[in-house]
Amino acid sequence: GLYYALASEKRPWHSIGHQGYDNIQEDFSNLAADGLMMRTLLTWRERDGDSRWDDSIARMAKGLNEIAIHKDDYAYYPDGGFGECFSFPRSGWRSTTEPMSAHDGGEGDAPSYQSIALQGLARWYAASGDTPSLELARKVTNFCMMPKFWGGNPEPVGVAGNEQGHVDSHFHNRACTLRAILEYAKVANDDRAAEFVRRGYEYMRTFAIPRLGYVTTWPGTEYAQFCEGCMLGDWVALGIRLSDLGTGDYWDDVDQCVRNHLVEGQLVREDLLQRVSDEGTERPAGSSWDWKNLYERSEVLPGQETTDNVIGRTLGIYGATSEVTSIPQYLGNAMLYRSRHPRSLLRLGRDGPLSRRQERADQSSFEQSLTLVGH
Repeated sequence: GLYYALASEKRPWHSIGHQGYDNIQEDFSNLAADGLMMRTLLTWRERDGDSRWDDSIARMAKGLNEIAIHKDDYAYYPDGGFGECFSFPRSGWRSTTEPMSAHDGGEGDAPSYQSIALQGLARWYAASGDTPSLELARKVTNFCMMPKFWGGNPEPVGVAGNEQGHVDSHFHNRACTLRAILEYAKVANDDRAAEFVRRGYEYMRTFAIPRLGYVTTWPGTEYAQFCEGCMLGDWVALGIRLSDLGTGDYWDDVDQCVRNHLVEGQLVREDLLQRVSDEGTERPAGSSWDWKNLYERSEVLPGQETTDNVIGRTLGIYGATSEVTSIPQYLGNAMLYRSRHPRSLLRLGRDGPLSRRQERADQSSFEQSLTLVGH
């Protein structure tokens, strides 16, 4: 019942993923991909009122229960050690070691991978009343809320931030976890879990400029000025869900983000993207590429890259990061969550700033290529 990436000679990038992880030629199921697929099918079900997806969703929920490691009053998923972190090979877990830190795993955030599946389980219970899904969601929530995964940086003196959803790292990943815990809190009427999320949101908000809809994604690092496109979706979703649940009133935060960074971060002008590309430097076909986040590739694998209608296929995506008033350095698909196997990475490299309304293309460099990687 899991959502597998199938090993194939046609996809030599099959399990290329996080640095230092093995590249194996075996079918595998990534935990985040399972959760994303469940949420996609549930959204389709909600939109159409069509129960034809129920069997697939139910089997995925059953599969997630079967591969979970159940301990005492919590459950978790271990890191597979190949491809993208927290992937389950069809032959079974290589290790069942429990994540001990928020920063375990190749992405540097263990709870976020647990939480994406958690969100699917909670929503499935709400739609179907499937009690095994609710019980698994409860146990995964217990795991994700463990104090070992939380704590702010900086942390106010005398405040137990590790019991209140305070975070010290990649805000997008931490927000994914908060969103999932809130989804569980909603269906389980768990006030403590909802309050945990509210306090985590409020802590993140201290790093934001709410009236501009801007929030940093990597506080305390050299990338502190950047807001990841993914975080915009998280910020709006958290504000809406917390307000809907009555745990807080964050409609102003939602409105200010939607009117500013959310709408302005989307790439919608083909002519402006073409202008940036025209003024950029040419990238030799098949040349090596790298991703600054510790990803390096020495070659482009057969079938991994295309130059077909890249700008047209780019329209609608979001810049990978933004600053308060600009989209810096490079552009990429941040909010287009797809299957992740492979996740499509659109590399549009830039040297100079792109204004908030994309009115300048000075000193720019777009690499017009769509590269498929196993992330």
